[in-house]
Amino acid sequence: MPPHSRNPAFVRAAAAGDRGELRLAGGAGSYSERLGSFFLSAFRLSALPAALLDTDRRILCVNDAMSALLGVPELPPQGRKLEELFDFSDRDPILAASTLQVDSRSELDVRLQLGSLTRPHRLVLTRPAPDAGCIVAELHERRGESTLAATGGGQAGYSAIGLALMREGVIETDEHGLVVGMNERAEELTGWPRARALGQSHERVLRLLSPPDAPSRNPVRLCLQGGAARISSEHQSLTRDGRRLNLRCSAGALLRADGGISGAVVVFEDYTRMSLLSEELAYRSTHDPITGLLNRDEFERRVNLALARSRNGGDEHLLCYIDLDQFKVVNDVHGHFAGDEMLRQIAGVFRASLRPEDALARLGGDEFGVLLEDIRVSEGMPLLEGLLEAARNNRFVWEGQSFVTTASMGAVTINARTPDSSRALSLADAACHAAKEDGRNRVRLAEDNDEAARRYNQMSMVARINRALDHNQFSLYYEDVVRSDALGEVVYRELLLRIRGDRGEIQPPAEFIAAAERYYMMSALDRWVVNAALEGIAWRHDEVIYAINISGLSLGDRRFLDYVVERIHESGVRPEQLCFEITETAAISHLSEARAFIERLAGLGCRFALDDFGSGMASFSYLRNLPVHYIKIDGSFVRSMQANRLDRGMVEAINRIGHDMGLKTIAEHVEDHSLVEALRGIGVDWVQGHAISVARPFDELIAS
Repeated sequence: MPPHSRNPAFVRAAAAGDRGELRLAGGAGSYSERLGSFFLSAFRLSALPAALLDTDRRILCVNDAMSALLGVPELPPQGRKLEELFDFSDRDPILAASTLQVDSRSELDVRLQLGSLTRPHRLVLTRPAPDAGCIVAELHERRGESTLAATGGGQAGYSAIGLALMREGVIETDEHGLVVGMNERAEELTGWPRARALGQSHERVLRLLSPPDAPSRNPVRLCLQGGAARISSEHQSLTRDGRRLNLRCSAGALLRADGGISGAVVVFEDYTRMSLLSEELAYRSTHDPITGLLNRDEFERRVNLALARSRNGGDEHLLCYIDLDQFKVVNDVHGHFAGDEMLRQIAGVFRASLRPEDALARLGGDEFGVLLEDIRVSEGMPLLEGLLEAARNNRFVWEGQSFVTTASMGAVTINARTPDSSRALSLADAACHAAKEDGRNRVRLAEDNDEAARRYNQMSMVARINRALDHNQFSLYYEDVVRSDALGEVVYRELLLRIRGDRGEIQPPAEFIAAAERYYMMSALDRWVVNAALEGIAWRHDEVIYAINISGLSLGDRRFLDYVVERIHESGVRPEQLCFEITETAAISHLSEARAFIERLAGLGCRFALDDFGSGMASFSYLRNLPVHYIKIDGSFVRSMQANRLDRGMVEAINRIGHDMGLKTIAEHVEDHSLVEALRGIGVDWVQGHAISVARPFDELIAS
């Protein structure tokens, strides 16, 4: 039950309204005679909250809209003075209301308490007729000036109805449905001058276009046929001058004293602008403003619906992620206007190459999404190849320059086995990246065991890394390095990064380092490691060298180098105790940056090790250009040197060249004691691996 239906004032008004009339509280039946049934019916049907007051400002009655606004007040409004309902900033206009003339009005700002909220309104006071002996109080939620004037005609009291209902059209008919009265607003909304409308059928003047499935829903006709107290409905209307409007209508029957129907009143308001605005907002909420395609939110909604259909009915769909290959060139060289025009053009090319039922969206930047519903892979892949062909054949021309608009695409099937839409979208994205790496201008179908699936796992790991950084879920472990001829003497410790899972489990680096490198997060991890390592080493008082691994991406980051120098000075750790390990591949790929990094920190007294040495065949030629102190022989040679003569030869060659250059050599991945003996025989200086020690938490070493 709506709140206003429990209001006593509403109950009394509604009971009277069931008989097609409005009775006033306090035995004021004479007001009904002087105001006229037309005015009272329009008052009752109006969507604007309104009340009738006597000359002492006491409330005689309220209409349904006012009852709904007030809800269920502690005391019914009838009989109370109007000022008891409101908080007035200026009481003078309401106190002078009794002197209002028919052609004048009084307006004042009020605040209405609605539950726990206080809302501002404008109260408009008018006198509906010279001898009515009462005042109309009308509430407007926004300030507004009345554009309607008294128009005359119709039944008694009709001369001032325009002031009371300034935003709504009002038409009165006789029992035959012929127009006998209307206000100026009704003239505006129908296009009919009042003088020409009088005597015409109401259906001709107020031309309501009922939907095909409900041709007999004309509210005035229903009231005349059945004597209904109130019928509310929404319609499109066609004005006399050809305009289409959206109208909200409220109609009610007028009854004679003997209970017969004497006519009807219809009150209608124009919500066309609001309807168009709602449609525009709805469109903007689901479409991209540049291309006019679906936006990401709407596309994801449709993917979810397709997935639900797959689970319920076994349907199969194909999801595609598209990345333009040349967009960045156009956008960077010619600017955003050119980039936007390229997006609009390629969007049209894609749309023309798809079926009408296929969903095409711009997901952001130069990325697009396609959802091919109810289609198998064997049928869908040719369609995607057709998109590629259409893009290849398109030429984007800007300022005399022509660009080929090729694209890379990643596709994934959606079926009952698809776990969720996020995984499907991520797999398609990963397959698109794989297509780019394969050479671009191609489509790659993602499968659970291929590179796209691995890339998806890495993309998922990015969120895990960010969570670990935010919640300090990283840990340092360490491995001892000992002299090959004195296994009990620890000379070097390598610090290793681990992630603690949500349940405390430790995840090895293979699960997150590759993702951090691919998605440029290694500098953030390296900063965490440097900070945690220096804090821990500062607690130790030994002569052991502590090694920190540095990624190739961090080598080229000048801010990272400055950060390391600053933290070394702040920590109080002797630089001679610090060794930075750089992989051979990273050093070769960033040779000039690696050399600058090494020279600056070596100037402080820090040491450097070239890790995984021997994995790149260019190692020996680059070695002389890097002022390192240690060579760590790649573990792949060390593990198999006893079974493979070539691997043993590599270990011997690396060891010999290192010694010739005055460097210490360290063998990695020494898994058993027989390897220790073999490495000692070759002359390798230090050894590291499970035969020496397993990785242990650095916190335990600090606490010991």
